[in-house]
Amino acid sequence: MDDYDCIHTWKYHELWGNHNEDREDDLIIACAKRLQEEQEETHYQVAARLIGEVLGHMEELREVEWIDYRLRQLIQQGIFTYEGELKGILHYKVKLADATNYKPW
Repeated sequence: MDDYDCIHTWKYHELWGNHNEDREDDLIIACAKRLQEEQEETHYQVAARLIGEVLGHMEELREVEWIDYRLRQLIQQGIFTYEGELKGILHYKVKLADATNYKPW
Protein backbone atom coordinates (compact mmCIF):
# COMPACT_ATOMS: atom_id res chain seq x y z
CA MET A 1 0.00 0.00 0.00
CA ASP A 2 1.39 3.40 -0.99
CA ASP A 3 1.20 6.55 1.15
CA TYR A 4 -0.56 8.51 -1.61
CA ASP A 5 -3.60 6.21 -1.76
CA CYS A 6 -6.76 8.23 -1.16
CA ILE A 7 -9.01 5.19 -0.64
CA HIS A 8 -8.33 2.47 1.88
CA THR A 9 -10.39 -0.70 1.95
CA TRP A 10 -10.39 -3.60 4.36
CA LYS A 11 -10.54 -6.66 2.14
CA TYR A 12 -9.46 -10.26 2.69
CA HIS A 13 -8.24 -9.35 6.21
CA GLU A 14 -5.80 -6.79 4.75
CA LEU A 15 -5.79 -3.04 4.23
CA TRP A 16 -5.81 -2.30 0.50
CA GLY A 17 -5.01 1.10 -0.98
CA ASN A 18 -6.19 2.72 -4.18
CA HIS A 19 -5.48 6.13 -5.67
CA ASN A 20 -8.36 6.04 -8.19
CA GLU A 21 -10.69 8.52 -6.48
CA ASP A 22 -13.51 8.20 -9.02
CA ARG A 23 -13.80 4.41 -8.99
CA GLU A 24 -17.32 4.45 -7.49
CA ASP A 25 -18.69 7.03 -9.93
CA ASP A 26 -19.99 4.43 -12.40
CA LEU A 27 -21.90 2.71 -9.58
CA ILE A 28 -23.37 6.02 -8.39
CA ILE A 29 -24.58 6.79 -11.91
CA ALA A 30 -25.95 3.27 -12.42
CA CYS A 31 -27.89 3.44 -9.15
CA ALA A 32 -29.29 6.85 -10.08
CA LYS A 33 -30.41 5.51 -13.47
CA ARG A 34 -32.08 2.53 -11.79
CA LEU A 35 -33.93 4.78 -9.34
CA GLN A 36 -35.03 7.11 -12.14
CA GLU A 37 -36.32 4.17 -14.19
CA GLU A 38 -38.58 3.21 -11.27
CA GLN A 39 -40.32 6.59 -11.54
CA GLU A 40 -42.96 7.47 -14.11
CA GLU A 41 -41.46 10.96 -14.36
CA THR A 42 -37.93 11.98 -13.54
CA HIS A 43 -37.93 13.86 -10.24
CA TYR A 44 -35.21 15.03 -7.94
CA GLN A 45 -34.51 12.53 -5.17
CA VAL A 46 -33.13 13.24 -1.73
CA ALA A 47 -29.38 12.64 -1.92
CA ALA A 48 -29.58 10.32 1.10
CA ARG A 49 -31.83 7.96 -0.90
CA LEU A 50 -29.29 7.65 -3.72
CA ILE A 51 -26.38 7.33 -1.30
CA GLY A 52 -28.20 4.55 0.55
CA GLU A 53 -28.85 2.77 -2.74
CA VAL A 54 -25.16 2.99 -3.65
CA LEU A 55 -24.00 1.72 -0.27
CA GLY A 56 -26.43 -1.18 -0.52
CA HIS A 57 -24.92 -2.31 -3.83
CA MET A 58 -21.25 -1.94 -2.91
CA GLU A 59 -19.08 -4.98 -2.33
CA GLU A 60 -16.60 -3.01 -0.21
CA LEU A 61 -17.41 -0.94 2.84
CA ARG A 62 -17.43 2.83 2.30
CA GLU A 63 -18.52 5.70 4.50
CA VAL A 64 -21.61 7.78 3.73
CA GLU A 65 -19.38 10.85 3.65
CA TRP A 66 -17.24 9.36 0.88
CA ILE A 67 -20.22 8.67 -1.39
CA ASP A 68 -21.59 12.15 -0.60
CA TYR A 69 -18.20 13.61 -1.59
CA ARG A 70 -18.19 11.70 -4.88
CA LEU A 71 -21.80 12.74 -5.59
CA ARG A 72 -20.82 16.39 -5.08
CA GLN A 73 -17.89 15.90 -7.46
CA LEU A 74 -20.32 14.53 -10.07
CA ILE A 75 -22.51 17.60 -9.52
CA GLN A 76 -19.49 19.81 -10.20
CA GLN A 77 -18.79 17.84 -13.39
CA GLY A 78 -22.37 18.43 -14.58
CA ILE A 79 -23.35 14.75 -14.41
CA PHE A 80 -25.99 15.49 -11.77
CA THR A 81 -28.07 18.56 -11.11
CA TYR A 82 -29.30 19.42 -7.65
CA GLU A 83 -31.74 21.57 -5.79
CA GLY A 84 -31.54 22.65 -2.19
CA GLU A 85 -28.50 23.37 -0.06
CA LEU A 86 -25.36 21.23 -0.12
CA LYS A 87 -25.00 21.39 3.65
CA GLY A 88 -26.02 17.80 4.30
CA ILE A 89 -27.41 14.76 2.49
CA LEU A 90 -30.94 15.45 3.74
CA HIS A 91 -30.83 19.07 2.55
CA TYR A 92 -30.37 18.55 -1.19
CA LYS A 93 -31.91 16.49 -3.96
CA VAL A 94 -30.27 15.21 -7.12
CA LYS A 95 -31.09 13.84 -10.52
CA LEU A 96 -29.00 12.88 -13.50
CA ALA A 97 -28.43 15.65 -15.97
CA ASP A 98 -27.13 14.32 -19.27
CA ALA A 99 -25.06 11.30 -18.19
CA THR A 100 -23.57 11.06 -21.67
CA ASN A 101 -21.16 13.81 -20.56
CA TYR A 102 -19.54 11.42 -18.11
CA LYS A 103 -16.12 10.13 -19.09
CA PRO A 104 -14.76 7.64 -16.55
CA TRP A 105 -11.16 7.92 -17.74
